[in-house]
Amino acid sequence: MKKIVLSVLSIIMACGWIISCGGGDDLGGDSQDFTRVYIFASGQDIYEADAAIATDTNDDELCDSLSYESDNVNISLTSQVYPSANDNPIIGSPVKISQYIVEFTPLENSPALPTKQIVSGWTIAPDTTTTIAVRIIDLEDKFSTSYHPLNYSDYLDFVFAGGVSYEYSVKVSLRAQEVLSGVEKTIEFNFTLYYFDIEDDCNYPVS
Repeated sequence: MKKIVLSVLSIIMACGWIISCGGGDDLGGDSQDFTRVYIFASGQDIYEADAAIATDTNDDELCDSLSYESDNVNISLTSQVYPSANDNPIIGSPVKISQYIVEFTPLENSPALPTKQIVSGWTIAPDTTTTIAVRIIDLEDKFSTSYHPLNYSDYLDFVFAGGVSYEYSVKVSLRAQEVLSGVEKTIEFNFTLYYFDIEDDCNYPVS
């Protein structure tokens, strides 16, 4: 009887430990319990992407060159091993992120964006926090000669019509597998994306 009571208490303590770890949303982050570890995601809840970077190449204070860069969002993934019961030690397992999907929900009449599906190769060791850089906008999206909603020239048409920024609710779905058990789950992270032409150190128009 004593062993049964101790086992029940161990389960209750483990459940209390999981709850105290911050299960559920954390700045838009999701949490998942595998068989050996518990993973939760956290990060910034707003990301601002620059449509183009204007520079002054001849020191006359006028913008005369445009460049573009890709945009990555940093997501921190924290792994915690379940507490061991008296006679049942738990060995922590790494968790591998094999791919992720980025979905955009337009806000404020922003143009629709295609979903991205990207292969990855991150491994989250047990009882550690690993920050991963998730690509949400490719460099080519901003200057591609073929049509893309984030093409800088198309964005300028939006600005000339009186707009300021595109706004999106973004969901990142990380496909994760616990190595020792083979259990697969999806970890989600949500944030708001603002896409606009961030003020540069030189003055427009670009010559």
